[in-house]
Amino acid sequence: MTAIDDPTDVGAPHGRVGPGRDRPPRVLVTSLARRLAAEFTGTAFLVAGVVGSGIMAERLSDDPGLQLLQNTVATAGVLVALILALGPASAPTSTRR
Repeated sequence: MTAIDDPTDVGAPHGRVGPGRDRPPRVLVTSLARRLAAEFTGTAFLVAGVVGSGIMAERLSDDPGLQLLQNTVATAGVLVALILALGPASAPTSTRR
């Protein structure tokens, strides 16, 4: 099987790598996929948390001001949890040390 026929080959866009040219490391592809998965997961959980906190606040109180406070606190909790859980996977590499 040649480099052109191998769909898993990570090389030049046309599938051929000339002499003296190295293929990019597979780590870059894995890193991108990992970051995209973390971003997608974080966005999905954040949307679910915001919608859920709105429903929760509506059922807990009739006072609109208190509902906004409950919604804000619950959303902030979800956001902090997501940042702590997924931050290392989705953070830019310049912030990692």
